[in-house]
Amino acid sequence: MARKITPKTKKDMPYSDVDKKVIDFFNWNILIFFILQDLFTLGGYTEVFDKCENDSAVFSELSVLAEDINDDSWKQILQEKEHLKRVKPLLKFWDEISANLKTMDKNDHVKYIQIFSLLENVFRNVLLRPYIPAYRAINKNCGRYCCFVRKSDERLFKILNFEDNSNNLLIYTETDSLQTIIYAISCNIFWHVLSMKLKERYLKNT
Repeated sequence: MARKITPKTKKDMPYSDVDKKVIDFFNWNILIFFILQDLFTLGGYTEVFDKCENDSAVFSELSVLAEDINDDSWKQILQEKEHLKRVKPLLKFWDEISANLKTMDKNDHVKYIQIFSLLENVFRNVLLRPYIPAYRAINKNCGRYCCFVRKSDERLFKILNFEDNSNNLLIYTETDSLQTIIYAISCNIFWHVLSMKLKERYLKNT
């Protein structure tokens, strides 16, 4: 099936003048919700992100669907789809981070960027390559987990349904594809927001 590319803005929409008046009548965020609804199916998610190899590519695809999507607009979309309750613990963790961004140490800022990048990568691989069980595992002795995850951050992995096993691995145990899709997109949006905030701080200090 050919992928549908959705215009980013109201003026780009191929609608008649009457249709445009109807669109203006509705809240634009609700229209974004309808644009993104296919992402909440495994087929829709796969169609959009199958070729993505990194965080930037994932966010670029999200931006094609909805311009300037951020954590606030994503929450509104989840609320409209009645999925907000699925990620309340994750959003609470994110709100704690957001509240401290202005005073957060640069190392902590980078740490959270790397953690959300790691998580999104796991979720994306689980969704796109479910036939490879190893993609559900994070080795606590290797890579970004070892470098960036601290004791205080471990509760995030518990919130997201990772479980410890005897081989020092964290195993993602969630089997609901919808839940994993929401986790994957949420983590990518958080990664992007944090990356942009860090860039803004750097530019102000140069």
